[in-house]
Amino acid sequence: MRLTTLLASLTLALPGLAQTEIGSPTINRPINDVSTGILMLYLGGTQPATVPGAIVRWSFFDNEPQTVGQRVTPFLCEQTGPSSWTVVAIGTSRASTGMGEQTHPFETLVGNPVMQPSKSYTAGVASAGFTWNGATLTQTSTSGGVIDFDGYGLQTDRWAYSTALLTLGLVLGTGGAPLDSLGSGGRIYSARFLVQSVVSYPGCQPVGDVLASRDSALLLGSPLTLEIRPQSSSNGAYLLWAGFPGVAQPSSCGLSLPGLGDFLLIPGSQITLATGAIDRRTVPIPLAVPNESGLIGAVLMFQALTADFQVPSIPVRLTNGLWAMIAR
Repeated sequence: MRLTTLLASLTLALPGLAQTEIGSPTINRPINDVSTGILMLYLGGTQPATVPGAIVRWSFFDNEPQTVGQRVTPFLCEQTGPSSWTVVAIGTSRASTGMGEQTHPFETLVGNPVMQPSKSYTAGVASAGFTWNGATLTQTSTSGGVIDFDGYGLQTDRWAYSTALLTLGLVLGTGGAPLDSLGSGGRIYSARFLVQSVVSYPGCQPVGDVLASRDSALLLGSPLTLEIRPQSSSNGAYLLWAGFPGVAQPSSCGLSLPGLGDFLLIPGSQITLATGAIDRRTVPIPLAVPNESGLIGAVLMFQALTADFQVPSIPVRLTNGLWAMIAR
């Protein structure tokens, strides 16, 4: 099955690179920062990130017993000037286990983790904990010495720091909070961030069967394999659509259809890509993407409708959506 029918209508020509990580290797490093509550901004070689996608997972290294339970918070910045970066998303705070490398989902608290084509991004970590109540971001703790680093005066994979309070829309650098204002710059922190261009959008209503991707990216000229993961049925059917996203970020609800779930595509944009039987625990759906450079940066949403024939009422449910931005 090819996506040509839908993709032929997309003429957006945008630059894109198959970069998937931002940050430095998460290895044991000799220095533990005693400053509390600072922001660490990555300015090394794997930024600015220009890959279309979303930041979904991050890792850091800490093996100090005295930092167990101290919290750190990831954030995403858009580059808004030659030496200015603006905070556009803040992730969920995490407590260190002191057990070395630690990996967590980004799990956005506030903002939008989607990295748009034609824009540049980097990421960072606050040595503090935060909560979000739907209207207010509140700092709940500060910490120091959690993430290991090398320093000082190292520019090969530089991280800068700021003493500002982390907020959405905060500008770091020129025109905003100063970087490296206390001296002792040129650090390399053990933290990195994973960017994917296929991201699950769950909607707000409970989901039955799950739509997943075996590939982390939607790449020009490459196969893409989606799969239905049924919750119970081994006797059912699915209908897979692709269309334009009707929601802006993973926490969006979509169009509520009572009894079916949340429809996450723009109504009327969807085309049917595949239909088939659900006769096993996981049903693969192979697709093919045209090798047309003008499609780079185009955004699609995949969603399926599934039916379970084992239940007398034949319940029909919408799956989660898969947001995908075409890269190369």
